Amino acid sequence: MESGGGMTEWSGNHRDPNRQTSRATTREPLTMCKPVIAIIVTGLLIVLTISGPVSCAGQSEALIEAARKGDLKQVQELLDKGANVSARMDKGKTALKIAQEDGHAEIVELLKAHGAKE
Repeated sequence: MESGGGMTEWSGNHRDPNRQTSRATTREPLTMCKPVIAIIVTGLLIVLTISGPVSCAGQSEALIEAARKGDLKQVQELLDKGANVSARMDKGKTALKIAQEDGHAEIVELLKAHGAKE
């Protein structure tokens, strides 16, 4: 439609042919973010890889010590946190073997319920 000064008016039903579609504009920022996201994910994986075994080893040592003391509550908490039920101390004994030797029957059953094998 023409108005007084020769300007064209666009109604809501017409598209500006020079305007990019929303599809193109939403893809561009995502494309630019991919390298940044990759760097962040890689960094997180490195941190988790480095810190993972240290905390697991600490939990496993604590599990063996709790089994030695007969501390059922502590053994349960460590198992809930993901302590390795098959971990061995320096002499090759597992928490299960130590609990058996020290006569902690409830701990023996708990460790077996969590997959400990003799």
